[in-house]
Amino acid sequence: MKLTTTSKWTKFDWGIIIASIFLVLISLATLYSLEINQPDPNYTFLKHQSVAAVLGLIVVAFFLFFDFRMLKDWAYILYGIGILMLL
Repeated sequence: MKLTTTSKWTKFDWGIIIASIFLVLISLATLYSLEINQPDPNYTFLKHQSVAAVLGLIVVAFFLFFDFRMLKDWAYILYGIGILMLL
């Protein structure tokens, strides 16, 4: 049996990650082009969207390295909380 070490980075779906980053960059460019045509551009929408994009990137990075098998014992409780949140 051949033992190989695989990095966590090789298991990622790089296509989805690159496509998501590309869509975020296009949305930021669109907001920039909308606000630059205003008489007095203050770029508030662009700033808010940039902050949201950075926070989203941090959350995604956290969940990429989080081991969900640790939540196995809490599965039924978390499922119940999810159902209650839907009501």
